[in-house]
Amino acid sequence: MSAQPVAREAQRLAALDQLGVMGTPAEALLDSLARSAAALCATPVALVTLVDGERQWIKANVGLPGVAELPRVGLPCETVIESGVLVEIADPANPALAIGSGHPAPQMAYYAGAPLRTAEGHVVGTLCVIDTAPHAPLLPAQRAALEELARAVMHALVLRQAAHLRLQSSSEHMFQALSDSCPVGIFHTDAMGKTIYTNREYQQIFGLTYEQTLHGGWADAIHPEDRETVLTTWRQIVAGAQSFDHAFRLQRAGVPARCRRNAWS
Repeated sequence: MSAQPVAREAQRLAALDQLGVMGTPAEALLDSLARSAAALCATPVALVTLVDGERQWIKANVGLPGVAELPRVGLPCETVIESGVLVEIADPANPALAIGSGHPAPQMAYYAGAPLRTAEGHVVGTLCVIDTAPHAPLLPAQRAALEELARAVMHALVLRQAAHLRLQSSSEHMFQALSDSCPVGIFHTDAMGKTIYTNREYQQIFGLTYEQTLHGGWADAIHPEDRETVLTTWRQIVAGAQSFDHAFRLQRAGVPARCRRNAWS
């Protein structure tokens, strides 16, 4: 694969990841759109699939109970992802319909899939209909309606993402407001132990601005005689994902050194 397709695939996967939908439970609206696609096309199966690097993960499932995902390679949805257009295969003998042995999904005799396209043009999945028996090709009006349903699915996924981001933002703002009113210092770190948030009381205790407390800046406020011991201990507890309860001295310009007890968990 040349550099350009590799870059496009990386962008497509990033767009899929930003939706935050992979692995989430079934949702009534998407299930309803899948049922509408099955009714429109008179097929027993309709799926909303999100396609990552290796698999088609099924977000909405009509007619394939117990099947959570399908392989990506060698199935028609892969063609939809690559072409970005509606794909219909009405010939049961077409090898593109073969799923292969050992998989819980039944053998396909008919497939039609419309792309789920982001506003930036990335195809992150499909709305597809499947039949296990020979099926007549869709009429032009049915093809247009299936594409319209696929746009509705994509719109629902984008609205879902926006609602999640608003909820997350609201929760973060609420936490910040509560923590800023607390009379104790509060801070958060990432998995590597770098500080990503401090409240006002923490900043006052350490005598640092918010920006100065981030990442490893808080260590500048530790008394030089305690700093190496504290940092060594800190690195050990981060590596071992352990709790930490330790007393050490802080120093601030023009202020005598003070002993503070600090706890992390």
